[in-house]
Amino acid sequence: MQVTIPEIMLPFEIPSMIHPLIVHFVIVLPLVVLVLELINLFTKSRAVGVINFVFLLLTSLLLYAAYLSGSVDANGAIESAKEALATHKQIGIYLFYGSLIVLLFKLVSLALQKGQIKFLYFITLLVFDAALLNDAKKGTELVYKYGVNVGAKSVVEKEVKKAPSKVNEKTKQENTQEVNKEQNQTNEEKVKEQEQPTKKEQEKPQEQKENLNNVTNKEEKPQEKESVEAVKKVEENSTKEQSAIKEANETTKELNQEQKEENSKDNENKKETALSEQNSTK
Repeated sequence: MQVTIPEIMLPFEIPSMIHPLIVHFVIVLPLVVLVLELINLFTKSRAVGVINFVFLLLTSLLLYAAYLSGSVDANGAIESAKEALATHKQIGIYLFYGSLIVLLFKLVSLALQKGQIKFLYFITLLVFDAALLNDAKKGTELVYKYGVNVGAKSVVEKEVKKAPSKVNEKTKQENTQEVNKEQNQTNEEKVKEQEQPTKKEQEKPQEQKENLNNVTNKEEKPQEKESVEAVKKVEENSTKEQSAIKEANETTKELNQEQKEENSKDNENKKETALSEQNSTK
């Protein structure tokens, strides 16, 4: 069963990081009361009892202030610390109501001055101090183990501090990149400007060569015409010679054929004469 404390609407905002300061007084005052009560067992001074009553009243008020300030500081808690924070808060509520019970016992013991009531008051004070120290230990774990409030705020502050530095680094990188691009562009333009005259200088001898070639071509054209005509004449002469050779070959063939015919006729005549002579001899 969860117990709550009725919250009072305050005319001002509770500042953060004030919870540890209040808690120190909450822890110290009941321990001081316990020490004074032990001393008062021997001195039995009523003034000490009144002082302890005031200290216990201050403890109750400070416990309520610690509850309010702790609620403010708990807003920055991380997920892993929420369960431990809830138990710490619930024990703090129990301690607030326990401080009222201790205060009530103290008031009754001051009024009645009976040993039994003083004994009950002393026992409740011991239990209250023990529970208070236990909850204080859990509060220190929340701060140093889970980083509640202090750890979370330090992380946030570090991130906030790093954020502008990261932005500055990005802007620096972008600026350097832009500067490098501009330098590269200017260097390329310079190189192009340097290359243009060299290209022109390279183009000049080419133009000169072309002009020389054109001149030589113009000079070589009549020579080429003459050479072509000479070649044509040679070809005509060669064709004429070939035709003459063909005609001579044909004439030689005809002559050979005529000689062959004549030879064949002579042979026939000789054969006939030989036959006739043989017949005559018979």
